[in-house]
Amino acid sequence: MYWYAISCYLPFQSLIILSAALAIAYLMSARLRLLITQPLHQLVDQMKIITGEKVYSADIGAEIDNDIVEVDELLTGFNDMLHQINKREFALQKHSEELESQVTERTIDLQQSNSELLSTVEKLGLARNEAIEASAAKSRFLANMSHEIRTPMIGVLGMAELLEKNATDSTQKELARTIHSSGESLLNILNDLLDISKVESGKLELEIAPFDPTNTLEASAELLADNALNKGLELTTIPSPDLPSLLYGDAGRLRQIILNLLSNAIKFTDSGKISVALSCHEIDNKNIWLTLNVSDSGIGLSDQAKKEIFNAFTQADSSTTRKYGGTGLGLTIVKQLTELMNGTITISDTVPHGTCFTLKIPFTYDRTPSQQPVERINKTVLIATENSDLSTMLSLHLSALGAKNEIISSGKVLLQQLNEPTKSFDTIFLDNTLLGDPRTFLTEDPTLCNKIIYMCSHSQALTTEEQKHLGISSCLTKPVHVKDIHQAIVPSLVKTKIATDSPVKYDTDKLNHSDKKILLAEDNLTNQRLVQLILEQQGYQLTIVSNGQQAIDATINTQFDLILMDCQMPIMDGYKASEIIRQTSQIPIIALTAHASNENTQACLAVGMNAYLCKPYRQKELLAQVEQFLLKKPPASSLNPEVQ
Repeated sequence: MYWYAISCYLPFQSLIILSAALAIAYLMSARLRLLITQPLHQLVDQMKIITGEKVYSADIGAEIDNDIVEVDELLTGFNDMLHQINKREFALQKHSEELESQVTERTIDLQQSNSELLSTVEKLGLARNEAIEASAAKSRFLANMSHEIRTPMIGVLGMAELLEKNATDSTQKELARTIHSSGESLLNILNDLLDISKVESGKLELEIAPFDPTNTLEASAELLADNALNKGLELTTIPSPDLPSLLYGDAGRLRQIILNLLSNAIKFTDSGKISVALSCHEIDNKNIWLTLNVSDSGIGLSDQAKKEIFNAFTQADSSTTRKYGGTGLGLTIVKQLTELMNGTITISDTVPHGTCFTLKIPFTYDRTPSQQPVERINKTVLIATENSDLSTMLSLHLSALGAKNEIISSGKVLLQQLNEPTKSFDTIFLDNTLLGDPRTFLTEDPTLCNKIIYMCSHSQALTTEEQKHLGISSCLTKPVHVKDIHQAIVPSLVKTKIATDSPVKYDTDKLNHSDKKILLAEDNLTNQRLVQLILEQQGYQLTIVSNGQQAIDATINTQFDLILMDCQMPIMDGYKASEIIRQTSQIPIIALTAHASNENTQACLAVGMNAYLCKPYRQKELLAQVEQFLLKKPPASSLNPEVQ
């Protein structure tokens, strides 16, 4: 009964205990939720608010009830994280604002720069147009100045030439020669100015034609030989034996370069010698480098002067300008022409003093031999000269002919050699500067007869009788030419000359001029009178008119053999008149104009003119043109410009 009672009471007691335990667990769970879970939920809610509002400066500890250390540490850590995020957000915002400010500033600067750039481009465009217009105006001005200066210059030079020709005494001839020389100097200055302008404006064009480089070198030096002689200078040309006989290029511009460098060397050399050497080396099968060396024993150049010497209107210093004169344009033109021809120019010093200009210019050449090969000779030659440049030149070309040669630079040694019977030479090249006047030491010695080739200046040249009396086989004038060496050492060795720019010569005495009628269309009275004097002295019948319309009327009424047509005339110019005349007649027309340019040449060709003579022309140039057309009339379409 007892146990029964106990067994009935125990389940009830267990139920009470279980209920009490559950109640206690619930109370403890609620308390724990209140202490742990609720703060966590509150923290999550605060996180959502912060995330949504992006406000990281709030401190969430005050809004959350918390009595647990761990939760408190969590809140403290979270607040620290918010502070760090807020700090970084603030820094990021500040940096963003700074970047935005910089971008704004840069944008403003860029807009300002773009505005300034557009303004600059606009100004540059205006400046370019102004520069083009100024260049065109300068070209027109120089062309007009060329015409206005050349027109009276033809009267000055032409009348001076006639005066010198007809002068009755030496004083009058000298005065006329001085007038002519001064006019030529003025004309050279004008040509330099025009060339500078053409190069700067890009209007200078090269005229490609075949030419002989050796002939070009020697002909250029020949023009200034008297200038060098008058200063007591020895001028020598040294063309290499290896030079081709035919090149293609602008021989006129090469000649201008040589003349400018040579005249510059003569001007600045008071004593000694000047040499002009020309050599070449092959680039490929069609092109070669032509090397030109112009050396002198003059005053030389300082390092600073070498840097500035090619600038326009520049000389070494002001004292140089005062002492030697000149415009300072010559070397500027040389450099510009050299560069236009794709060449280079350098300056070096010579020993013991002086200057050497070295140019390298490419040219096209023809490998086909244009002449018969020169027969080699077996001779022993003595070269007697103090001039090392002359001896070098002679030795080079004599060796090329196969001759053995020996050089003597002392007059005393030469006399010993001549008097020594064991010494025998087939030919002796004797320079007049070595022993002076040959009349003082040469006689009709049979052993020397026809062996001596005497070399001297034009003014010291010996007559045929004097050469025969002194036993001289031939007399060569300096600077000595290659063809003269060949003809002197073996008269049968005559090279075939290439037809280049040499004018055709006519025997004027054999021409019957009395039946030849020439029409001159020229508005300048002085030029009318000059041409009248020149042509009427030759017996031509000359009719003179003053404008193009009168020229047309004259050709209707009279049959002329030739027309000399000035291009610039009032009422109707020469171009229009020639064009109208050419429609009904094929009378040869020679243009007379003061405009020296390729454009003018083409304009003459376009209207049917046959030839071109640039003012101021010389008497022999005018007569050569006239006689060429009266002797043999070429086709009306052939233009033979004679631009000097």
